[in-house]
Amino acid sequence: MPWKISFDLLKDKVQLPCIVHWDNNHFIVLYKMDKQFAYVADPAKGLEKYSHSHFQKNWINDSNRNGAVLIIQPQAGFLQKAPAENRSKSKMFQNFVGYLSPYKGSFANLILIMLVITVLQGAFAILLRWQFQRVSH
Repeated sequence: MPWKISFDLLKDKVQLPCIVHWDNNHFIVLYKMDKQFAYVADPAKGLEKYSHSHFQKNWINDSNRNGAVLIIQPQAGFLQKAPAENRSKSKMFQNFVGYLSPYKGSFANLILIMLVITVLQGAFAILLRWQFQRVSH
C-alpha cells in the first residue's frame, strides 16, 4: 500500500523491506535501518548505505516532512520458497526435464538424424578403406 509518512514512522513502525520514492525520480528498496544508517538497494547504484540525514534529504519530498513509501506485506497464504541450497539435485533435474518435455518430438528427430549420419560416416569410412585396398593391390 502506498503511504506518505514521516521518517520517524518509517524508522519505528514500517516492516522492512519497503519501496521508497527517491530523489523525486526513481524508486529504491529500503531493506534495513539501524540507529545511524539506512541500507538500500538502488537499481542505479547497487547496495548503498546512507546516514539518516542524507536519507531524509533525498526521500522527503513535501512541506509536511513526509516521504512516499510503498509497503508490501505477504498475504496469509503466501508460501516462502526454500533457498537454492536446500533444493535437491533431483528436483533441479526434474525442473530441467520439465522445460524440455514440450520438445521431445524434436529431440527424437535430432537423435534419429544423428544416428543416420553416424551410420553413413561409418559406411563411407568402410567403403573408402575397401577402395584404397583394392587400388593398392
